[in-house]
Amino acid sequence: MNTFWTPEREARLTELWEGGHSRDEIGVSLGTTRNAVISKARRMRLKFRQPSVRADPPESLELLDKDAILARATAPVGLAQKVPGE
Repeated sequence: MNTFWTPEREARLTELWEGGHSRDEIGVSLGTTRNAVISKARRMRLKFRQPSVRADPPESLELLDKDAILARATAPVGLAQKVPGE
């Protein structure tokens, strides 16, 4: 039986997974898809983690002018004005 998931690939998956690499990065490294990586990780019972938080998160909505945001959201399509700071 010819299978994609050889013991070597499983070991590499575990190494990359525990190293904090994204599911996409692991898929590219192993020559498979992100979904195949996720499915195999589940079958291997690898510990699932939350997606990493961006190092430079976008500005909080509290820091933006709420009236400008509301005006932009309710303006007719094509007539919305830019929110200051964009």
